[in-house]
Amino acid sequence: MIPNGIFFYGAGGLYSYYLGIAMYLQENYDLKNVSFGGLSGGSIAAVALSAELMTKNSFDDFIRPCLKSIRESNINNSIFGELFSNSLFGPNGLNGLKPKLGSIIEESGRFPEINKKTSILVTKVKGIYSEGDYISHWDSVSDLMECVVTSCWIPFVFGNATHTFRDKECVDGGMSFILPDNRNYPDEEHNWIPISLNTFRNFSNNGIGFVLHSSLLSLSLCADDEYVKYLIDMGYEDAKNNKDYFNKLTLLKKN
Repeated sequence: MIPNGIFFYGAGGLYSYYLGIAMYLQENYDLKNVSFGGLSGGSIAAVALSAELMTKNSFDDFIRPCLKSIRESNINNSIFGELFSNSLFGPNGLNGLKPKLGSIIEESGRFPEINKKTSILVTKVKGIYSEGDYISHWDSVSDLMECVVTSCWIPFVFGNATHTFRDKECVDGGMSFILPDNRNYPDEEHNWIPISLNTFRNFSNNGIGFVLHSSLLSLSLCADDEYVKYLIDMGYEDAKNNKDYFNKLTLLKKN
């Protein structure tokens, strides 16, 4: 059975680990009829797969230019200059990501496809209450980029407590998961293939993974080329070594 889609959960500063998994999937499966979803850092992988950006050359063609744009935005707009140029602290890093990733998507010509097969989870804040909302249609690439930023928005880490998206105050999509009445989790039972940081390895209990993910250190290295490439390679190898996990995609396997 062809799955409804592949869903990437939150990742914090380890978002590029998912890009490695995405690269393996795009290289080895015909995904044209598969949908993609994500929340927080996982939304970047979902959009990248929908736009078919995860090729063998994706690091040079797609990822490295985005990292450079993040660093330049940090240097040009922060009093700390190059000290935190590789980080995503404050709004400057995400603001640097939006135009570069947006232009790459425009050039790919895949925006209509993204609108057909992508869902991104954001958390809408309503006073003392919050609710998760899956966004699956965007009026423009700019609207899509704002949605990605919104889904990634960790209160106070990226600036204000909330981020305004479509005139609503929102925060990180992962915060929907702390709500007691969210029945829309994508899972295997509903024919989704869920991917989290603990699907193939336990980052929470695994040496360097624990240090990177349990602290803000990972966010301080988000735009470092070597660090990002290291995580991409790790994700690719983990997907390759656990290909049985993607059995639902067997019928779509490329020759």
